[in-house]
Amino acid sequence: MNAVSGLTNEINRVTELSFYKLGSIGGVADPAPDTNIFEGMVQAAMQTIEDTNNNQLAAEQKYVDLATGRTNDYLAVVMAQQQASVSLNFTVQVTSKILDAYREIMRMQL
Repeated sequence: MNAVSGLTNEINRVTELSFYKLGSIGGVADPAPDTNIFEGMVQAAMQTIEDTNNNQLAAEQKYVDLATGRTNDYLAVVMAQQQASVSLNFTVQVTSKILDAYREIMRMQL
């Protein structure tokens, strides 16, 4: 969960800084209609992180159920683990792209 909270903090920092960097030229944040688009992207990213976490927890629970004998459905366990793995890889790649875009924005000169 440290990775998720670290990403959450980074996204929150991007949100706070973007209002100053992408605001008016004078450095004062200008509430523009594009702000809603950015907030929507942040919310979608947060939802993706939450879904990934839920997939990881579900896969872990299915593995525990198999190990303790509550279920014999080995295929469901393997599928849940694979889904969690794909979800995590997707989230990591999206996060990497978001951070690359953030770094690129920060390098822009106004």
